[in-house]
Formats: sequence, structure tokens, C-alpha cells
Amino acid sequence: MRWSVGKMLSTRGAGLGNEVFPWAKAYLGAIAFDARLVDPPFLLNPRRYDRELDLGGIGATVCYLAAQSLPATIIDQPLFETLGSVDYYDAMCALRRTLGTRSGLILRHTTGMQNGYLGIRRARPFLRTRLLGTESALRRLASLPAVGDGVITVGLHIRGGDFDGQQRVAPGVFNVTIPDAWYRDVLDSVHRELDRPLQVYVASNLPSGRLEDLLDLPGCGVTLLSGSATEDLAVLASCDFIVPSISSYSLLAVFLSDAFYCWPQEHLNDTGGWLSIWGHESSSGGPATTESIASQMPEDVRVVRGIPVPATPSWPRWLTDALAARANIRASSTDLCMYGVVRRAK
Repeated sequence: MRWSVGKMLSTRGAGLGNEVFPWAKAYLGAIAFDARLVDPPFLLNPRRYDRELDLGGIGATVCYLAAQSLPATIIDQPLFETLGSVDYYDAMCALRRTLGTRSGLILRHTTGMQNGYLGIRRARPFLRTRLLGTESALRRLASLPAVGDGVITVGLHIRGGDFDGQQRVAPGVFNVTIPDAWYRDVLDSVHRELDRPLQVYVASNLPSGRLEDLLDLPGCGVTLLSGSATEDLAVLASCDFIVPSISSYSLLAVFLSDAFYCWPQEHLNDTGGWLSIWGHESSSGGPATTESIASQMPEDVRVVRGIPVPATPSWPRWLTDALAARANIRASSTDLCMYGVVRRAK
């Protein structure tokens, strides 16, 4: 028997967007070593994610504590860097060639982001299944009113209260509140550019009274979400377009979705005209960021998933066309498997 376990971030508990990193790394380690995945002890997290994730409660927690108490191979940042890969699964395969697969091996993965979502991208199907496929999340998605043909869905996440509302949005600064006006300007400009109905789903930890201005959007349907973390995450990830906060929860929704999304331009690092979220990680712009810049140099990037938004929002023409196409593709009247019809080819 071999075990792969992620280290708990804190006894005080952490948000879901941060908790997924050691969990995803433990999963990828389990696949690489043909080991048993030990799920996180969400029973010990004050947010009690175990209740919505169906992770076994006390039994899963006992298993985690046992795995943490036994001698283990600690996979921390220094060891990870010696393995020569940005991709966490590839790094674990390289480690397996060194350690072998002896019985009783325990892999203990630390909590650092280690190349962020790029590093754990092979765990995306696993996280989609475990986070978006819970019974409560699926029930929430099924209960949403059907979206009309041609309507574009927008997921809006506003994080405040526990975030710093006084600090200015700037590159490399996280857990900072984006001004309310930015969200309103983004939604108004998107609605104006598209010139078609929007269905906006708002997830926020702010009281509804703080959101009244944002919830009053002429020509748009607005739904204030009030479900669990995974329920709201599933709704955000199902949208055509995501308007985020500067938070790991927003980034998780983006990572698990196929949506277009925007990002405050003031928060992005500028490396020779190339904008990025994590370009501040080293003087060279971060290894992965530098490689991305090099890969884009030969050609002009025309379609991207993440769109920087300046203080006065403006949008590339291709984005409005792409969002309109997403809405049109969803129309049941032209979908053959939904009793839709299409014209005979000429």
C-alpha cells in the first residue's frame, strides 16, 4: 500500500480556492505512483467543506491524520525544483524513477502553488468532478431557470468584507477589494457592446444591500446566488463570461470553466508589453511567464481567454463575436438533438 496526501494549509482552515492545490498535487502523485489518494480533512476546516463534498467525515479525517503521523517523503518546493518540470504529474513520474514504488511509501505534498494552475492542469477533470459534481451543485444547476436563446450568461464574483478595502489594486497584490464601480462599468459596457440580453449570476460575501446598484441592470436578468461554496462555484463555472474578484475562488472558477473572463488591468504585471497575473514572481517575469512570452513572439495573439480591462472598460471586437456565437450555439431551435432544425446544405 502506498499513500499520497496533501498537507493541510492551516488548522484555522482556508478557502476552497487555496485548499485545492495540495489536494490536486496529492491526486497527481497518487496517479504517478499508483498510490491511494488521501482526501483532505475538510471536517477540520471551520467552513466544513466535507458536508458538501461528501468526503467521509470522521473516517477520512482519521485516515489523513494517520498518513500525516507516519514517516513520509516530503515533496516541498526545493525537491520539486530538482525534478525539472513545471507539470506536477511529470515531476512525480520523474520522482518515481528515483524512489521506485515500494510498499508502504507515503508521499506528503506541501501547500505551495508551485506553478499554479499550470502545474496542476492534469488534475482539472478530477477537480471538476469532485467540486462541480456534488449532489447539491448538480441540483443547483438543474434548478436554474432555462436561459433564453441568444442570452449570454455572466458569472460575477465580488469578494469584500474580509478583503482589504483600503489597499489599491496593483500588480502582485492579492486579497484586495476591487471598487464596486469597476464591476458596474464592466457589466454596463459588456451589455452595451453586445446589444443583447445578459443573465448575470452574482456570488458575493457582501450583504445584499451593498449590491443593490449592481443588481439593478436594465435589460438584464440578475440572480444573487446564496448557495454553498461548491454550488456557487458550479454556477460561475457554467457561464459564458466570468467577471472575477482578485481571489483564489474566482481563479478556481475560471480554471474549472471554459469561459472567457476579464481581469483588472491595474493588477496585471507588464513585462515588455505582455500582461500577466504572476509575472512578478521573479525579475525575469517568472519562468512560466517568460516561456509564454517567448512562445507568442512570432505571431500576433488575436483570441485569448483572459481579457485585461482598463479603468474605462473596452472590449476587442472578436470577444463580442465569440460570446454571441456561444449564445447562438446554445439555442435549442438549431440543435438537431434538441428537436432543432438546420437548413439543407446547398
